Amino acid sequence: MPGAENDPVSGLPYLLATSVGRHILWVRNLDHLDLIEAYVKATLRERTLQPTKMTTLARLPAWIKLAANRGDLLKAIKNLRAKAVRTGLA
Repeated sequence: MPGAENDPVSGLPYLLATSVGRHILWVRNLDHLDLIEAYVKATLRERTLQPTKMTTLARLPAWIKLAANRGDLLKAIKNLRAKAVRTGLA
């Protein structure tokens, strides 16, 4: 998929990647997908008490954090989960 990030170890494109508007949503595995899904679904996103230590979720791109993209992201997550089942990754 053009624009999809590659795995830094293998150099191969991520198998679980899909377009969301002008962006690409990619995940390493189903645990990563679950984490992003929980973040996107959350209506209250609390910050860490140690602002100098960024969590994985704090490093997400701004477009994933925007509530305006929630519906499109949840559709993409659903499609990625189905793709994982079809390809035997689930």
